[in-house]
Amino acid sequence: MDKYKQIISSRANLVQAFRYAESFGHESPYVVEVRPLTRTDPQNKLLHALFGELAHQAKWQNEKLTAEQWKMLMISAHTIAEKMPTKMVIGLEGEVVNLRESSAQMSVARLNSLIEYVYAWGASQGVIFKD
Repeated sequence: MDKYKQIISSRANLVQAFRYAESFGHESPYVVEVRPLTRTDPQNKLLHALFGELAHQAKWQNEKLTAEQWKMLMISAHTIAEKMPTKMVIGLEGEVVNLRESSAQMSVARLNSLIEYVYAWGASQGVIFKD
């Protein structure tokens, strides 16, 4: 067994995970990482659908942006709106780079907050989001 990952929601789940790991007969110690659950697949799909709607319907500074560009813009704006720390640096070629957080590392709650931010901003710009 190279890697085994399980979301632990109870003591019984934890015992079950260790029994599963032991069934492979490895004698070496295990590493257990405890951290908040990061974004879910449904959240991720929704967020990218929202960015797609922005790409089709909205403009920023009178320009259409791609879904990926909207993602960068929205994560940066959400960080500022939430009064979280930011870091801007001059890049390797003299460009300004926002060293923003990764949506893949966001907790479920943080990603929910970002989704709500995108909905609110889009609605303020007349974007109609599909169900």
